[in-house]
Amino acid sequence: MVKKNEKVKIVLSGGHAGSTAFVVIEEIRRQNKSWDISWVGFRSSLEGEK
Repeated sequence: MVKKNEKVKIVLSGGHAGSTAFVVIEEIRRQNKSWDISWVGFRSSLEGEK
């Protein structure tokens, strides 16, 4: 459980199916959480996409 005023850091990773992690990031931001979120993975969800 996260205590009030406690800094939360999250690292999400993924490959071609990592786009589901983006939905999680959007929801965290929608709830106005001031968490430090890092993404490790490809920028696009499909090979060859830019």
